[in-house]
Parts: sequence; structure tokens; C-alpha cells
Amino acid sequence: DAVVEEFDGYRQIWRKRGVMPMLRALMSARKIAENLLATAGGERRLTDILHISELLQEAGTQLESEHALVRWLSQHILEPDSNASSQQMRLESDKHLVQIVTIHKSKGLEYPLVWLPFITNFRVQDQAFYHDRHSFEAVLDLNAAPESVDLAEVERLAEDLRLLYVALTRSVWHCSLGVAPLVRRRGDK
Repeated sequence: DAVVEEFDGYRQIWRKRGVMPMLRALMSARKIAENLLATAGGERRLTDILHISELLQEAGTQLESEHALVRWLSQHILEPDSNASSQQMRLESDKHLVQIVTIHKSKGLEYPLVWLPFITNFRVQDQAFYHDRHSFEAVLDLNAAPESVDLAEVERLAEDLRLLYVALTRSVWHCSLGVAPLVRRRGDK
């Protein structure tokens, strides 16, 4: 009975959120990823399962029912379309490929090589949103008084400098910066 209830729960997830969240819940509860990765060739099999779950999720958005999705899967197993780019075999791991990440997501991580091609780019602070220097409360000056905009600009610059520090300290061997005067759409540099 417990197993039937468990799989009924998976069906409810499938109906409410889609096939991919259901498969992820199943894989998590049954520790499928951990078990596969502990075996020879497990990374390849896990990559294939995750790829199939993505294809099922995409197809599920275009089909009218769970039964139609099962038929779709059966059809593609019997007659695979080797020309479809979505059905091409994926690499088992992308850990040795180029990774493009935001500075925020790179915090605490290291990369052998880091390129920062647009590090001199910034957004001009046009809203008077800042933190009061005494109470540390957030302030939004709807009148956009010049001193409020200046305080907001100082905060933006401080945050940009913190992010620059994070970006510059991510590389193990090499870090390249793209430094150039950037022209804004309005014509200001």
C-alpha cells in the first residue's frame, strides 16, 4: 500500500506540475542518481535519463494527456529520429567545457581561466533608492532629489566594486578584463 501511495503521489505531481518534476521527485526519493553514479557508466545513464525527462516535459506541454505522452514516448522508442537535434546524445559531463556564469553565482567558486569582457559596463542609477546611513533602512525618494540619487549612485558603485572583487578573485591561473569606454544608448559614456 505504501508503494501504491508513493506512486499515486508521483502521478499527482505529474498532473499538477508536469512529467519532469515528477521524475525528479521519483529520482530523489529512490536515490536513482546516487545509485547510478556509484556504478560504472552511471554518469552516461544519468545524463540520458535527465535528457529524456527534458524531452518528455517539452512534449508534454504540446500533448493533451498523460496517455498521449506515453504513446509519444513509445513511438519515439520504436522509431527514433536521429536527425532531430533534440534527440542527439548529450555529453555525459560538461565539467570540462566553457561555463558562462554570473558574478553572483561564481561567489565562492574557482575557475582555471576567467574572462570578464564587459566588466566596465554598468547601469546608471536613475532611481533614488538607497539605505539610510544611520538607520540602515531602505529609502525610496519618489521626488528623486539630487542628493538621494547621489546616495543611490554611491551604493551602486560600492556594490559594483564588491562584485568586481569577487570576479577578479575567481581565477586560478588567468583572468582577462575587457576595458573600453562604453557608449550608452543616450550617448553618455
